[in-house]
Amino acid sequence: YKAFDTLIAAWKLAAPRVPEAALHVVSDGSLRDLLTPDVEWSPRLTAEEVADAMDRSWVFCLPSRSEGLPRVALEAAARGRAIIGGNRAGIPDVVEDGVNGYLVDPDDAAALAELLVRVLSDRALAERLGAAARRTGEEWGVTPAQYAAKVEALVRQTLDA
Repeated sequence: YKAFDTLIAAWKLAAPRVPEAALHVVSDGSLRDLLTPDVEWSPRLTAEEVADAMDRSWVFCLPSRSEGLPRVALEAAARGRAIIGGNRAGIPDVVEDGVNGYLVDPDDAAALAELLVRVLSDRALAERLGAAARRTGEEWGVTPAQYAAKVEALVRQTLDA
């Protein structure tokens, strides 16, 4: 459901057009056999490694066919990274098309490839989208204390009902 197959198909189309770019996939899913030798793959990363990988990137891509609240996209937003995401389920709650990233049909590899090429070919665009994404991350972000207060308020509200 993460549309990993679409991402790999899109990368095969995009990579020759942006030879200086690289794709780093973080997944321990069953479709890793689709990876090509030019794709960096990590089965999992620590929180610090995720932050480092995002900081080295221009764009975060999550073309998922089904997603609740895309926490990892919010993490990318908080780090000021443009986001390309599937136009389904919870991703459009985080990605505003053309503002902080782009939305794409998760089954359209050609369209995803075009978006990857667009962002990876234009650093100024990636930075503009990333700056807007950072604002999105700030809107969605909460400190642990704020989260605890929200949970406490929810519990009190439930107990009072």
